[in-house]
Amino acid sequence: MLVPKILHKIVVTESWPATEFAVRLRKRGCGLLLITQSPSNIEKDIFKNVGTKFAFRLQFEEDIRLISEAAGFFDQVEFEYLADRMVRLPQKTAVVCTSGHEPFLMTTDDFDIPSFNVKVEKLEELDDLSEIYDRDETTFLESIEREPFISVRGRRAALGWNDRRYYKTVESLTKKGAIEIETVRMGRGSPTVLYQKKGSVPSVRHEYYVHWINKWLKAKGFETKTNVKEGPDIVIPKIRTAIEVELGRSDVHSNIERNVHQFDRVIVCSDQKKLIESLSRQTESNKILFLPIEKVPAAFEKILAGNELVDI
Repeated sequence: MLVPKILHKIVVTESWPATEFAVRLRKRGCGLLLITQSPSNIEKDIFKNVGTKFAFRLQFEEDIRLISEAAGFFDQVEFEYLADRMVRLPQKTAVVCTSGHEPFLMTTDDFDIPSFNVKVEKLEELDDLSEIYDRDETTFLESIEREPFISVRGRRAALGWNDRRYYKTVESLTKKGAIEIETVRMGRGSPTVLYQKKGSVPSVRHEYYVHWINKWLKAKGFETKTNVKEGPDIVIPKIRTAIEVELGRSDVHSNIERNVHQFDRVIVCSDQKKLIESLSRQTESNKILFLPIEKVPAAFEKILAGNELVDI
């Protein structure tokens, strides 16, 4: 990538706040493209100075309100009007807000990317991690690959390391960009800290919740299927029920719509209270239940007791 000298100076030699970074770019006639799943994550001073905003389907009220105000809809009735449409926007359709124009809808065209051949020298694969990481770092990476869901205390005990050695290795791998730290929360208890290799999809947090629910269901005698290709996270064939663990990183509405057509009952669960409340307000089907993850077992206890599933 070719980087102008001013950008090289900004990016490489300093670590400035995002607002100052954006202002320095603007002074020198440079453009800045920001892409996010949540507009409310962008600093307000930067957001206000963005000339054109493309907003695809949004779920959270704070995100929709930002776009509503950018579109000039400040009245509550206007906001509710726009919010109702924002959560139902078709795929590839966006609300466009740009200076000097009324907001409008834009739908992207389908297009084929022409094939082309590029000669690439074959690089020798690095099977030996010791060429990149030291022995403790390699051992730690192998540990999180082998046992992704154990606690910090459990992993430290399994490795036989003291606190200093453990956290020194974690800090080193984090600085190198080799691992990411995720936390999982189950109700009011203390969060569990997990580690994953950089950029893992799905995240270890998502896989932890799927594993936890599936393990509980099997212990109670339910036959389940997981890792269904292009399907829900967990399927219980006998009662035609699907379970989706949603953390706001996937196309939630498409997942729900797909499952409603295939199953008698769909449970959508999350560790994010706002996401559950938002999805529940947007969905009217009586085939769908929205639950905090920690309450999924209690819902299935009702089935074992001979009752129908209900929101808890």
